[in-house]
Amino acid sequence: MALINCYECGRQVSDFAKSCPGCGYAVKEKTDQLERKRRVEELQKQMERSDYIRNNYTQYGMCECGGRLSVAERYGYGVTTTKYTCDTCDFQVQYSQS
Repeated sequence: MALINCYECGRQVSDFAKSCPGCGYAVKEKTDQLERKRRVEELQKQMERSDYIRNNYTQYGMCECGGRLSVAERYGYGVTTTKYTCDTCDFQVQYSQS
């Protein structure tokens, strides 16, 4: 349990509280909304990094951290799935081709 500031009045409120006891603002709803936004931004960054590595590093067989990329390909149902895994930082890039 952590204390956060109310987004409306600034009073300290538990992060589990549904509303601020001082002003009644829906703190939990706003906190959940901000958390969803943060997760979406994080996923977008991961997707951009994956695309960047796939487009710029996989042809050289190395990750942006300098580690070697191991390649695993899987075939099935007319789709080839290629997965690159960095031996150093364990970052993974995966994409499919028809």
